[in-house]
Amino acid sequence: MAKGGGSILVILAGFFFLAFSFLAVLRITVGLIWFDENLSSIAEQVWQVVLQIGLAGMARDTQTHALNKVVGFVTVIAGMVIFSSLVAFITGLFNAKIRELRKGKSVVLEEGHTLILGFGEPLLDIILELIIANESEDHPVLVILSEKPKEEMDDFLQEKVKNFQNTHLVTRTGNTTNLQALQRAGVTTAKTVIILNSAHIAGNLEEQNIGDSRVLKALMALVSLVGEENMIPVVAQIYSATNRRLAENLVPGTIQTLDSNDILSRILVQTTISTGLASVYSDMVGFEGNEIYFYHLPQGWLGHSYGKLQFHFIQSALLGFRKQNGSVVLNPHPDYIPGDEEAGIFLAEDDSSIHFYHHQVVSVQEPKFFIKKTVLSVENLMVVGWNNKILSLIDEFAKYTVDRSIIHIVVESLNEEIQQATKELQVQYPYLLIEVMEVDLHNPSNLVDLAPHTYNSVIFLAEDKKNSEEVDANTISRLLEFRNFFRKLEQENGISVTTKLVTEVMDFENAELIVETGARDFIIPHQFISKIFAQLSQELEVKKIYDELFKIEGCCIYVKPVNLFFERLPVTISFANCMKVAQMRRETCFGVRLNEEWDDKEQHYGIHLLPYKSEVFELNEGDGLVTLANQRT
Repeated sequence: MAKGGGSILVILAGFFFLAFSFLAVLRITVGLIWFDENLSSIAEQVWQVVLQIGLAGMARDTQTHALNKVVGFVTVIAGMVIFSSLVAFITGLFNAKIRELRKGKSVVLEEGHTLILGFGEPLLDIILELIIANESEDHPVLVILSEKPKEEMDDFLQEKVKNFQNTHLVTRTGNTTNLQALQRAGVTTAKTVIILNSAHIAGNLEEQNIGDSRVLKALMALVSLVGEENMIPVVAQIYSATNRRLAENLVPGTIQTLDSNDILSRILVQTTISTGLASVYSDMVGFEGNEIYFYHLPQGWLGHSYGKLQFHFIQSALLGFRKQNGSVVLNPHPDYIPGDEEAGIFLAEDDSSIHFYHHQVVSVQEPKFFIKKTVLSVENLMVVGWNNKILSLIDEFAKYTVDRSIIHIVVESLNEEIQQATKELQVQYPYLLIEVMEVDLHNPSNLVDLAPHTYNSVIFLAEDKKNSEEVDANTISRLLEFRNFFRKLEQENGISVTTKLVTEVMDFENAELIVETGARDFIIPHQFISKIFAQLSQELEVKKIYDELFKIEGCCIYVKPVNLFFERLPVTISFANCMKVAQMRRETCFGVRLNEEWDDKEQHYGIHLLPYKSEVFELNEGDGLVTLANQRT
């Protein structure tokens, strides 16, 4: 029994054949001694033993002599003992297997699947994005390996995901750094791997360091199992720059890491400069809206320039090219002629919507040459709250602004750690006026003293709380205090408030409440990062595009006011001519922003990406063009 189920089965089978042989010989011997005319042959004697030991059948012995009845009775009892033991064994084995399956300890039989390690907060959004991405695939499979019980994971996902479409979801319980658990999850046959960080995106530094360590251990376990030469694409969430460097150097080219805090800090700052930019990025990074694709024209680019090629596609926007050596160039000069081996970088709703037409799809007027530059001035920024993104946020703000710009940080509780960090920032950025203040924002008189309406922008950071709902509740209450203050200013003093309110939202369900508080731009950290994770899991090369977009030194996306492009407003113009005007400024236009729709969720808060090139817009003061540009001005 100590050797397991196989040994028990062999023992029971042995007992059966031993009992059968003994009773068959006994029956034949009794027949020779005391002949029974009802069972005249040896074969019939043996068959009678089979019936009695296997089916407890004694009907043939009712007319026989007493000795045969005794032997028959012994045979039936032996059969009942052996077969009941066998049935009990099989039942126990079956129940044990069911328990094992429920615990999620069995081996994953699928191949070519996407393996997700961990069960963090971004998981749900990643699954929803991959379900959309998998709609065009045959029998796609997602496998989740986590330390949570399988039944708990299954119940959670069944409740949250209403429709899995054609995607098959498999959950397994196990340590994400354990070699045996990874093998059971089918890591050697997986198509790609996503590793989630166990630390909360708004967690403290210590928690994030622990989370990073677990991700690094999982990566090393993957390399150990798969081997460097057969390494599959991996996307990992790592917060520390040092740990990201270590991870990507394990197997260069196949492991991509994301710094969630750095990306979100850049977007928060960029959004304070370009109203509506958060909605643009939200549309771009997911599979539900538009996403980035690499497209290679089989016959080459026919010698067309970048500026001309933009008008040879109807439902997609050409943003640049990927060269043969893997490097990318975004928003090249309109006269740039790509090599035939270069792949186009497109923004499109789906790869099937990228179609090259040999002739221009729309006629374009040569617009009057008009270039107006934005004059950069001193920026006044208020940051409400403190979390681990504050350092990256200030660093990014310093790159965009001129000297003597102001950053005032408002916290409800000022401790020594915050004071020390602020002093270090003041030394690091002597050309910025950085100050931290302890303020109770729920006291109306304190808001009067702060005068938030005098700032260009106010960023509300999500502070570290127990759960997302508590974080959002705290953010919403602060936003409501500011909204009430602004309304009072407008109603009683007639002051028109132009301050931009930018905030983080942990839970997408709270997004509409955030809009009601007056925040024109908001980002949902978990959802945003999850969408990037999902997209990178399908195409690692997209990371190069994001690296370029999310740095000030690169080619960035802006929502630029229309008065930089048109001398007189309002103007009625086709989108194709908007693109042409943007080309005159060495920019790539791929959308418009209509100010009158800024609070309309159904109209994507006024953002219209990839409209038909023949579509006509009436542009007024306050509207903007969504462009890819090398400079803010």
